[in-house]
Amino acid sequence: MKKITPDIIWFTILATLFHQSGYLMILFLVPLQVIRNRRDFRALFMSSAAVLAAVLVMVIIRTGVMEDSSARLVLIISEVLVPAYLLAGFLYINYDWPGNPRMLKRILAATAAAFIIGIPILLFFSNQILQDYYNEQIAFAIDLIKKTFAEADSVEAGDMAEIITSVTPELVAETMKRTALRTYLFCYFMILSGSWWFGGSGIRMGRWKSVFNPSKFTIPDFMVWPLIISLLVVVVDNKFSAGFIGYTGWNILLIMGTLYGFKGLGIIQNFMKILKFPPPMRMLLIFTISLLLLQPGINYFVLIGIPLLGVSEIWIKYEKNLKEK
Repeated sequence: MKKITPDIIWFTILATLFHQSGYLMILFLVPLQVIRNRRDFRALFMSSAAVLAAVLVMVIIRTGVMEDSSARLVLIISEVLVPAYLLAGFLYINYDWPGNPRMLKRILAATAAAFIIGIPILLFFSNQILQDYYNEQIAFAIDLIKKTFAEADSVEAGDMAEIITSVTPELVAETMKRTALRTYLFCYFMILSGSWWFGGSGIRMGRWKSVFNPSKFTIPDFMVWPLIISLLVVVVDNKFSAGFIGYTGWNILLIMGTLYGFKGLGIIQNFMKILKFPPPMRMLLIFTISLLLLQPGINYFVLIGIPLLGVSEIWIKYEKNLKEK
């Protein structure tokens, strides 16, 4: 049996705390990636099993006050399904596969499998018990917000309280459901890839070392077709609701747009390298792009323009042309 070292224990505890902390839940795979990089896949598997067991114990304790045993069981399963869903893909991308396939290929394969496995999971989350539970939570949050604004002594607060009065739990739940269906695979992809990147990067010998370099990032040319097809599906979905196909199109478009966005950033980095931009100028340009992302309206030019730059590299070989000139 493999020895359980102190660092495995501490990083497992950290991953569990991240998962239980709310917003930091999206980072709970990062400590596990650190374990994988420090030890091996067996250590990662043990830590993943320990995290899942800890989540199960905590949700059992937290739901102990519920009188309805059926509702409690459904809630316990729902709480454990999400981390199990993520851990399955995370273990897949970190396994030592023969031939050591490219990490992008592993993550895309895990995301495709998540799409298939996600269908019964989505059906499970649509059961009436969970719907009623989430509607109660949303109603409680809306009432709390209404009371907060109603008690505030200002005209703006009164106007906001009046606006919130028209918001119903059903409307909020439907909006959240639509958003979740349009982005759940994209979020899955980003959590896996982000955890792999963040957990594998760090400061070494006084400098930041990243396991991902956009300037060396490549995408096969045929990958542009999923981007084009998903874009057409989204356009049709905006005109005539395409249901599940429309939701799938949104997820694929977001994933492919992100990949070509990284490719676009890589082209910009190569521009700066070939044209011999000084390091301060490179940092200023990247910082400016980051600021533009925060500007409403202008950020659309960045969110659309950089992926388009990445796509255009299929026909315009920027690095080759610049080197020739």
